[in-house]
Amino acid sequence: MTKILIADNQCISNSGWKYILHQWSSNIAILEASTKSELINNLETESVDLVILDYSLFDFNSINEIIILHQRFSLVKWLFFSDEFSEE
Repeated sequence: MTKILIADNQCISNSGWKYILHQWSSNIAILEASTKSELINNLETESVDLVILDYSLFDFNSINEIIILHQRFSLVKWLFFSDEFSEE
């Protein structure tokens, strides 16, 4: 079973991701995190295959924090989305 962690604190996009994922496959487990600490806790305690992250809604200080998380949990795949992308 594939474990997908939705890291998003907006109900509407969170519900949309759940709908899309359940349409895509019935062989998935969906985990949720609405804060950065919940995200890290799930990554430490679960065998997460994919993180879907709206990074602009979390309290990341910079992209470097996300890079460090990726390096720390190198087997996890990451999908980023946001309405606030910048060139940084």
